[in-house]
Amino acid sequence: MSQFPKSNSGLVKEAPKVSFSIRDTEFLIRLVLANQIDGKDVEVASRVLGKIKKVHEKLIMKSQEIF
Repeated sequence: MSQFPKSNSGLVKEAPKVSFSIRDTEFLIRLVLANQIDGKDVEVASRVLGKIKKVHEKLIMKSQEIF
């Protein structure tokens, strides 16, 4: 059984809110950089790392969590 009810019932559960701290993004950046990435995944890893770095930079500039 799905955790989300059928759309015609009018009941839709909200997705849980997720936030990242500077420590979270630092950890993710270190984790990606420390691992060996296969050639087929290099392009995807590069895009993901770029996204994480943008979030990290925003956190550093604002010194707060973003949601």
